[in-house]
Amino acid sequence: MWNNDHGYGTTEAWPPVSTAVAASGSSTTLADCARIPGCVAYNGISYLTQTLADRLGYAALANAVGTYTLPTPQPSRPRWPPSWR
Repeated sequence: MWNNDHGYGTTEAWPPVSTAVAASGSSTTLADCARIPGCVAYNGISYLTQTLADRLGYAALANAVGTYTLPTPQPSRPRWPPSWR
């Protein structure tokens, strides 16, 4: 699990790539990806509307049970037992 391996924070130390372009912040990342062909980056779901407006792609990610899900602008619903609500 991500939290066990990486923990919480805003920056992750990815392996160096010689052609990488460093971006500071999600808005800058989107702007860079809009101008750099073949850009691969990660931005949170709150940037989906801008990502689509910039005609950038997105990916389905595997969840804990191996089901691939696409990003949506709707808030996710926790799957807590009814007694927790």
